[in-house]
Amino acid sequence: MAVLKKRIRIIVAQSSYRKASHLKQILLLAEYEQKNIFEVIESAEFLQTLQEQAPIHLAIVTPTALAQLEKSHSLQTLYTQLPAVSLMLIAEEGDRGEHRGGKLVPDYMLTTQATAETMDNGISMALHNHERRILAMQHVEQGATAMQQGLSAEARASFEEAIRVGGHDPYPCYMLGELFEQMGETEQAIASFMQAWEKDPTYFEGLHRVVTLYLSRGEGQRAIPYLEQAVDQGCVPVEGLVMLGTLYLEAGVMERARITLKTACGKQAARAMAALVEQARAMRQRQGADAAIALLQLGRDVQPEYAPIYALLGDLFTEQQQLREALPCYETLMRLSDPLPANYCRLARTYLALGHPLRADKTVREALRLDPQCEEAARLRVAILDHV
Repeated sequence: MAVLKKRIRIIVAQSSYRKASHLKQILLLAEYEQKNIFEVIESAEFLQTLQEQAPIHLAIVTPTALAQLEKSHSLQTLYTQLPAVSLMLIAEEGDRGEHRGGKLVPDYMLTTQATAETMDNGISMALHNHERRILAMQHVEQGATAMQQGLSAEARASFEEAIRVGGHDPYPCYMLGELFEQMGETEQAIASFMQAWEKDPTYFEGLHRVVTLYLSRGEGQRAIPYLEQAVDQGCVPVEGLVMLGTLYLEAGVMERARITLKTACGKQAARAMAALVEQARAMRQRQGADAAIALLQLGRDVQPEYAPIYALLGDLFTEQQQLREALPCYETLMRLSDPLPANYCRLARTYLALGHPLRADKTVREALRLDPQCEEAARLRVAILDHV
């Protein structure tokens, strides 16, 4: 592929390449006749391709950002406090000052001389990878169209070609897994989803589908090692931690389940608890209300101020005719959440069933005060009057 390079100019402020600390500033300006490199490749990929040939510290800035640094006298501070930043890449800006990459990204150490030829090779490789990704996505689109038309053989051929040319891109493998699952080939689907995750461990959706398929077959415990591996690699989202905690609970490993859920809540409590409620709903479908109640109770112990847990927990107790257990759940829900007619109705219905019509009447009046058109509250009011 012809390199679309007009010129590459390297300005060295301190010209010693022997040690990274001696090289305080390199400004690289890359101009292209047909393509702007900052429009067609990601800076992270550029770092990776360059690092394979000449590992460096790279900071990407724009002319505006550079001018602001100089005006605020921050540039000298940068050189003093971050001497390992060996190279500053100047990105081009649009007419309105739009640009890509205004952050300093010190990722690599300079170990060898970064020559114009090295930069040229890195840019060429990155552009080549970009073109391969475009080709891979074309094959994926063809495969998706064939899937919609029920042409399984054609879809599989397209996805496999996308995998061949797509390099480390996990998405073609994911789509092949979708095809196998649609065809009922569960083992092959699991293998393809795993391949997607192995290509890019940060692409958790591939591993999530593996876990989902094992759960659908009643083999959730087989997914635990994969989730543990993701945790060890530090690339599992809070939803994945909640899923792992749920599987530990199903396996009867209560302390591991508790620790895992605490870890998830320590990262992002609201997201973790929302995921736990969804896991409880799914567990109810798989194993029944008792299993879902056990998970919600564990979640309540870990994060006792999360209101939605008490709504579902109370509803499940009510479904099991355990009204005395449901009542404190609904009372706690009223304390933690905004006043909603539906929650007042939950509580009033429970009071009435437990033989407390006066409490039920007072509660349902609050529901009607909030929403005079609430049909459920009106029906409860009639039922309460029949008991008074």
